[in-house]
This record gives sequence, structure tokens and C-alpha cells, in this order.
Amino acid sequence: MATICDVAKRAGVSIAPVSAVIDKTAYVSPELTRKVKSAGDELDYTINHLAHSLPTRSTRTIGNGSLVSESAGNYKSTTFPVR
Repeated sequence: MATICDVAKRAGVSIAPVSAVIDKTAYVSPELTRKVKSAGDELDYTINHLAHSLPTRSTRTIGNGSLVSESAGNYKSTTFPVR
């Protein structure tokens, strides 16, 4: 699994512009945006949502992502991703 550091290295930039392209938090030139996106595509980069949520302390999940149901006294727990 590729990291933001891998994308930065492949694009030949620091982590800051990669983060800015991902988060859309700061202006990044169109040329640099293309380089970062191209590097991310080459590495099959996907956002690690858990790591991405650490600075904000918000996972944007409801509860713990578990669903518990009872059927005739038998309990069944199912986990599911929340996006």
C-alpha cells in the first residue's frame, strides 16, 4: 500500500503539496496537481481514512461500525464500513 510519502517521492515534491491536493486545502498549480495525481495513479494510492482522521479526531463513523441483531436468542454481530 502506497503512502503519501511514496506519492511525494514519485512526484518529486514534499508531502505538503500532496496533502494540499488530496485535501483541497490550499492552492496548488495545475501542473503540480497533475504530477501529484499522476504519481498517485501510478502507485495505486488510496487515502488511509483512519490515518487521515487523526489530526481532526473525527472518523466520520456512526458508533463503532457494528450491527448486532437478535434472532430467536442468537446474537449476530456484523461489522461494516461507513463512508
